Amino acid sequence: MKNKPILLCFGTRPEWLKIKPLIKIMDRSEYKLLFTGQHTDLLKDVEVDYKITISENSNRLDSIISDCMLQFPNGDFKGVLVQGDTGSAFGCALAAFNRKLRIYYLEAGLRSGNLQHPYPEEGYRQMIARIADVNFAPTELSSDNLKNEKVHGETFVVGNSLGHTQLINTLRKSVLVISDSGGLQEEGTFFNKKVIVCRKTTERPEGIDTGHLHMCETPQHLGDLFGKLIKNPYISTSCPYGDGYTSEKVLDILRNEEL
Repeated sequence: MKNKPILLCFGTRPEWLKIKPLIKIMDRSEYKLLFTGQHTDLLKDVEVDYKITISENSNRLDSIISDCMLQFPNGDFKGVLVQGDTGSAFGCALAAFNRKLRIYYLEAGLRSGNLQHPYPEEGYRQMIARIADVNFAPTELSSDNLKNEKVHGETFVVGNSLGHTQLINTLRKSVLVISDSGGLQEEGTFFNKKVIVCRKTTERPEGIDTGHLHMCETPQHLGDLFGKLIKNPYISTSCPYGDGYTSEKVLDILRNEEL
C-alpha cells in the first residue's frame, strides 16, 4: 500500500465484526486502528493505536460526531476506512474529508429510501457515500443505488464481510430468525434462514426478493407471521449478499490503488 498505513475506524461490535476479517489478512504495517469509544469491552481482545473518548452531552449523537472530529489522530495515512452507518463512522469520514485524506467506505450503498427509518442511520450512510473516494458495495443493488445518486467516488461490488463464532453457531442451529438488526438480516440469509425483520423498512431489500426476509411492521403482526413461516421455514435460494471473499477483494483493491 505504498508504505503508508490505512486508518481503520471502529467502535461498535458490528463494525469490529465487519473489519476483523480484513485485518486478519493484512500485514500489521498496512493499517492503524482507531477505536471510536462506544463498546469498550471490545478492547479486551483488540490492541488499538488510537482511542477517542466520547464526552457526556445532552445530545449523544452530537458528542460522538464532534469528538471523532476533534480527537481524530494526526498521521501520515494513505486513507481512512469506515464501515456501516454510525455517527462515529460519519464523524471519522468527515474528519478525513476535512484533512483531504482518501475515504474508503465499507458496506456502502444500503438504502431504505426513508430518512426516518432507520433514523439516524439512513442519513449517515447517504452522507458518507457522498464524500467517499472508494465505495465497497455488498451487492449489485447497493452499487446501483450509488450510481443513481451519482456519487463521485469509485464503486466496487465486493459482497459483505460477516465472523463471531458464537452467533454463527447459533444461527446455524436455528430454524427461524426474528430480529431488527441489519447485520442479522445478512447473516441469517447467509445460512439460508428465513428472517422476520421487525421494522417498517429495510436497507437490504435483496433478501425480500429472494424470500429470505419477511417484514413485520407492528408487534401485532408478529404472531401470525411467525405461525405462517414456521410451517415452512426452509429455503434454498442463494444468498444475495456475497460469496464470503469480501475481505480479499477489498484488500486487493486497496493494495493496487495508485496514488
